Amino acid sequence: MKNADAIVVGANGSIYAAPVDTAVPADISAALSEDWVDLGYVTEDGVAWTDGKSIQSVRAWQSFYDIRRIIESREGSLGFGLMEWKGGNVQLAFGGGEITETALDSGLYEYTPPDPAHIDERALAVEWQDGEKNYRLVCLKGMVSENVETNIVRTGASVLPISFAFLGQDGQAVFRFQTDDPAFADVSTVAP
Repeated sequence: MKNADAIVVGANGSIYAAPVDTAVPADISAALSEDWVDLGYVTEDGVAWTDGKSIQSVRAWQSFYDIRRIIESREGSLGFGLMEWKGGNVQLAFGGGEITETALDSGLYEYTPPDPAHIDERALAVEWQDGEKNYRLVCLKGMVSENVETNIVRTGASVLPISFAFLGQDGQAVFRFQTDDPAFADVSTVAP
């Protein structure tokens, strides 16, 4: 049966960063703790959520078709463009580093990039609403995985593009997805 109410539109939302393994409420009606920092404005493209896998085909002499497929690896990522150039966002985009005030109470700041070998792992959460329905996607461990290329131009905002790759942890799911959307109670599709 068709249900237009089951269509999701990410009408409004926020992205948060926190240290790896920061607690997430078990119930979507509970707010994230103050350890989760709101990253601010994101481009109107919103967030691209990718869940992918690499598959190896097994072939046989007797078949034109694959006779088996093996999942070699899985990957997940979130992609978005940060519009706010605040210190924490610059550190997220460029993998860490330090922001210092050049002289006491000067109001002048300097960003120093991290050591080239530094790995900057974070947790990331995306929350969005569609009318009365709420959604929360959380990656408890990941890192910015793609090059950051921004255009500084006269005619538009300079955006910090983020591609955040999920990292696995022993005994934990790679991501958590929470919602109060009643359409999730319908599990009538074909079961595996």
